[in-house]
Amino acid sequence: MKEIFKKIWKKFEHFWEYYKWYAIVPIAIIAIVVSFVSTYIMESRPFALGVAIMNTSDVATAVKEFEINYAMERELELPVKVSYDFVHPKDMKQAALETDDTIASIQKYQTMMRNGYVDVTFTTDWVVKEYMQVPLYEDLRTYFDEAFLAEYEEYIYYIIKEEVEAEANRKAYEEDTGTLAETSEEVNWEEIGEKIPVAFYVEDCEALGEFYLDAKPVMAFSKDAKRKDETIAFAKWILEGMKKEDAD
Repeated sequence: MKEIFKKIWKKFEHFWEYYKWYAIVPIAIIAIVVSFVSTYIMESRPFALGVAIMNTSDVATAVKEFEINYAMERELELPVKVSYDFVHPKDMKQAALETDDTIASIQKYQTMMRNGYVDVTFTTDWVVKEYMQVPLYEDLRTYFDEAFLAEYEEYIYYIIKEEVEAEANRKAYEEDTGTLAETSEEVNWEEIGEKIPVAFYVEDCEALGEFYLDAKPVMAFSKDAKRKDETIAFAKWILEGMKKEDAD
């Protein structure tokens, strides 16, 4: 029995030494193809609403609340899809020291937004302000009428259009020239700029975990959202829930 085992082992050693790559490469290719196909199938399945969560330390409650409770209340036939596996800077200091993983994750998020996989994003206000340089998020007035926005005025997060444009121009200049832009005197953008409503503050939303402390949590809406009716219904559900909690 030992002799048989030794012969088999020697044959295996010989195969592994001279022919291992003939086995490894096809297996690796098959694994990559299977992974790609599985991802494609998952991403191409229709869903009722796409939600992204960034810059919070806990998403378990939100996933349950959005994917199960909201879907049940709305009696949705399609699922609510919550994405939260983003490696995103926790604060402005980290944003200036982005790692390869962070950059790849940011690119993934932006791609999902542009391809219409994400309709609603929960993140912090500085992140929304940063991404409005692209811009990725929609003016709230595109989704909601004046009466609704007036009712929830206390929750609205505004950016100053000219301030964001100036910051985008500064970054573009520094990337093109490789030199730092000259600093000018501080401008009071709120006095001279146009205020654009781009998100709702969601500090009182109990479904969301603790956000990182450098900013306030907000709910913003994609410019490329494909499920606008459900996006509006979801936003109203969140805001009405917060207003009820505040009243209690």
